[in-house]
Amino acid sequence: MKALKVILYFTLLVFALGSCSHNEQLAGFHSATVKFSSHETQHIALALLEDSTFFYVSRYNEGMPWKLQSGQWTVSEGDVLLKGYDQFNLWLRPVKNQLELLDFEGNQVLSGKAVRLGKSTDAIWDQELSIVMTGKVVDIEGKKYFLPCNSFHFMPLHGEVSADQAFPGQVITVMLSFVPSKLYGKHPIGFRIANVFGPAECK
Repeated sequence: MKALKVILYFTLLVFALGSCSHNEQLAGFHSATVKFSSHETQHIALALLEDSTFFYVSRYNEGMPWKLQSGQWTVSEGDVLLKGYDQFNLWLRPVKNQLELLDFEGNQVLSGKAVRLGKSTDAIWDQELSIVMTGKVVDIEGKKYFLPCNSFHFMPLHGEVSADQAFPGQVITVMLSFVPSKLYGKHPIGFRIANVFGPAECK
């Protein structure tokens, strides 16, 4: 029985180390700028962090507002699954040092133009972007985070967080500003509250 426990322990240890190694290989900042037509350009950026959290930034056409999703990412049978709030799910497949977007069922998209995220080449990811979100400012061990509605992913805040003083513990709508490429790195820089629109409700 003791030998069996030892074997089981080492099996679990090898599995855990293998999982960590896989996460380290896939972790990083990935992006794509896809021009579908003269008036349709899709921008996507994905920061996969080694702690299995992610930030997914997208804009599906010029002039449209940016969207941001965050949550947990896992690897299943070699493919990457993003699971965020508001029922956001997205599959990606590692292909030649890139991540290809799959359909909702995790299958390769056979019609249309394949979208693959790779190393960042677009200067837009080094510029500050802004999005409007609703949630709470929370304090964890002296550090401030923004927790979006219907989410369990705490988004790190930097700079002055006046919203916490004006609306302590309340659900608020804010404008968050951030540089996408700086969401990943040895010392990732999070989000700053650029504007507070006031109390709100989670839907």
